[in-house]
Amino acid sequence: HTRLRTVTGVQTCALPISGILVGALIGTSSARRTRRVLREMGSIARAPRLPFVLVGIALGAALVDRFGAGLQFLAFCGLASMGLEHIVVDRATHRLARATTMRAGFFGFVLLSIDALSDARPGRIAVMVGASLLTALALTVLSAVSRNGLGRGDVRLASVLALHLASIGALVALRGIALSFIVGGVVAVVLVLSRRATRSSTFAFGPYLIVATFAVVLIPAFGR
Repeated sequence: HTRLRTVTGVQTCALPISGILVGALIGTSSARRTRRVLREMGSIARAPRLPFVLVGIALGAALVDRFGAGLQFLAFCGLASMGLEHIVVDRATHRLARATTMRAGFFGFVLLSIDALSDARPGRIAVMVGASLLTALALTVLSAVSRNGLGRGDVRLASVLALHLASIGALVALRGIALSFIVGGVVAVVLVLSRRATRSSTFAFGPYLIVATFAVVLIPAFGR
């Protein structure tokens, strides 16, 4: 019994440590890629490593607590890496690097599909694909009919985020996308009322999509 308790204690300690280590790696790699993308886009915005690492560690620890050290954890870590890069780049340039989004989507789909098959739940893959396609379709229509419109980068990003969220549940994906519009809308209204923006101003919507996604994943009231 003593040996069993010792092994259990080691495993309990190892889990958060693994999340912290993976999170530090997420932050470091995201900072490096963000600096490169900003240079390629001609932006003078800076991307200091320390904030990336600190946020990465926090996300890694929270995600390993949410999912455990499995394939779903790795998929969402990849999503977090993409998210950190996109938040900074989109705010600075109002552009989202297509390669970054597609890379997270591809590896996320592979990892989450393997996880679903190993868990004997192949139907989850259909839910993921369906949520991703429906999100892309809905936001494409919204982009076409709206005045300032969502960019194609926002549509791609939302589709990838919905894919990941649907691995938890279809309703979770719906809540994540809906929350991003609620938060983004509230911020836009506040900026207009405070005269820091006008109705014709262009807003970077990517950060709201990403923040809403991780809020739904990590805050029990939203996603469970």
